[in-house]
Amino acid sequence: MTPHRGTLWPRPERRVPQTDPCNTWNGAAGVLATLTRAAQAARADGDDALCDVVAEAAAWIDERLFTAPRLLPGLCFGRSGTAWALYDAARFLGDARTAGRALDLAGRLPVRWPSPDFTHGLAGAGTAHLHLWHLTGEEALLASALACGDAVLAAVDRSAGQWIWPTARETDSELAGTRSHGFAHGTAGVGTFLLSAAHAARAGRLPGRAARFLEAALGAGATLVDAARVERGEATWPARVGGEPQPCTTTQWCNGPAGIGTFLIRLWAATGEERFAELAEQAAASAVSDPWRAGPGACCGNAGTGHFLLDLAEFLGEPRHRAEAEEIAGVIDAQHCVRDGLLLTADRAAGCEYANGTAGILDFLLRLRYGGPRPWTAPTPLRG
Repeated sequence: MTPHRGTLWPRPERRVPQTDPCNTWNGAAGVLATLTRAAQAARADGDDALCDVVAEAAAWIDERLFTAPRLLPGLCFGRSGTAWALYDAARFLGDARTAGRALDLAGRLPVRWPSPDFTHGLAGAGTAHLHLWHLTGEEALLASALACGDAVLAAVDRSAGQWIWPTARETDSELAGTRSHGFAHGTAGVGTFLLSAAHAARAGRLPGRAARFLEAALGAGATLVDAARVERGEATWPARVGGEPQPCTTTQWCNGPAGIGTFLIRLWAATGEERFAELAEQAAASAVSDPWRAGPGACCGNAGTGHFLLDLAEFLGEPRHRAEAEEIAGVIDAQHCVRDGLLLTADRAAGCEYANGTAGILDFLLRLRYGGPRPWTAPTPLRG
């Protein structure tokens, strides 16, 4: 930790865009989230040694909570993930003041935005609001989440008979005009949020909105079924809508089968439609086809694949998928490096960040060891 600097942890040695030092993917919030889960696991074993570290990181973020020139909504690169991580840390610490500040931040986030996606846009912001609503029961958080859902529905492109959520061309972003099937910027991530929003709307006794959100999630699933190419039992999708399917070595959570399968298995759990479970299994076969070519990261590598395999094991009750997740952990272990006498679960260039550094990888290993829900997801419905 470097609290005397402008970033709480040193930036990765590899080149990354200049991003918010309090965000989830490259900044302090993602590392704080992992530290909080590690501290919870340690406390269960009777060890509170990490509490002071969690408190220091939370205080550093809190001091900078409203210093950004504008609040961006995305879960990974905006401030909704910051509110999520800070609230969870404050709840663990029993710090009511900081928890209130995190909720205040969430309440200030925009619910209209030119990007509907998960990492930068409204699907991510809505997911964060749902997470906080499930923990607090505050109706304002549910209202914000469902407002994000309404805006996401309004952004859909149905012109070709599919359900596609492009990033608006006028957006001040390198993603302007992006049309993707993946989780980070496209159909899978938006579909997962809408499924969670349908679950929340139903719990909030809003059946009309719940039905609209579920219809759109089903449309997203049907679009992914139509776009899949399955060969030798392995499913792949184009990186961009209308393009050629990616090679099976491109298996990431962000744009590949690991992320798309993450949505499909939840859609099967909500609907019971076997085509979604079958395609999720084929996505898993693709995701584990060559793990030695993938990096260890959560966004673009094996840790993200490992989370997907744990999802499959939990939803399907299939021990073989947990065994595959343990094999992925073995690959990650084999890719470790030693720095200043410490064994690190990432290479030197990746640093501490959540996206592809130590924090995100450790989060997968903590879940593998101690269990718990998938990070950065809100509850989705189960049929029946």
